[in-house]
Amino acid sequence: MNGSLIPGGLGSGEMLMLPGVRILTATLPPEDIAALDPKTYSITIRFQDSKGDWSIPQSRSFTIPDVDDVLGVAQNIVRGEYFILSDSESLVPPALGTGTAFNLPSPINGVIDLSAVIPGSAFPADAEGIYYVGVRFQDDADNWSFT
Repeated sequence: MNGSLIPGGLGSGEMLMLPGVRILTATLPPEDIAALDPKTYSITIRFQDSKGDWSIPQSRSFTIPDVDDVLGVAQNIVRGEYFILSDSESLVPPALGTGTAFNLPSPINGVIDLSAVIPGSAFPADAEGIYYVGVRFQDDADNWSFT
C-alpha cells in the first residue's frame, strides 16, 4: 500500500511506502508544531492499493492561535472528551460536554502529552464502515476547542 500526503492531484503528494501496514499512526512532534506560524492547517492523506486504486482522502485540521490573541486569557485545559460518529449518521457532533470523557495527564512545561486508545467496545459489534472520531477540550474559562 502506498500513501500520499496531498498538495495536488492523485499521486502528486509526498509518497510514503507502507508495505504490509494495516494501522497507521502519525504524530507531529511538539517542536515541529511550535515552529508553525499562527493559522489553521490541514493534513490530508490518501492511500493507493496494489491495483492502483486511490482511497477517499481523509483530512484533519488544527489551528495554531496567535499568541497576542490568547495572552492573559485562562488557557488551562481541564477536560477532554471524544465521540464516534458513523458514516450512516449526520456527522453532527453531540452537544458540548456529552461525549465520552477521558483523563488528562498533568502538563509538563505547559504541554500535555496525550496518547489514547479507544476501546473496541466503543464501536458497534457490526463496526464495518467509516467512522469519525472527534476529540475536543475544555479550558478553565469554559471554552471548548473545535473538533
